Amino acid sequence: MVLRPFDLTSIPESELETNERARRAFLRLRPVTPSYQTAPIEEGFNWEEALADLDAGEWYLVVFRSVRRTRTSRHSPSSTTRRTPRRS
Repeated sequence: MVLRPFDLTSIPESELETNERARRAFLRLRPVTPSYQTAPIEEGFNWEEALADLDAGEWYLVVFRSVRRTRTSRHSPSSTTRRTPRRS
């Protein structure tokens, strides 16, 4: 696989403006409830307020949630990371 730098000159100016508006709108998303982590996604954030100035479109949501084993300590970072052997 060959990775090449992303060429912004190939994207029409109007599309760049739309993408910038969308980026700013999504940066305005904020939790509206202290239990947003477990609330239904539609109810946990200020979607209407944050996205009010965007046109309809298709958006993709990627969510990362860490899951810890019940036996690990919440206070010890080393308990959730693998130990690598020390080299002399």
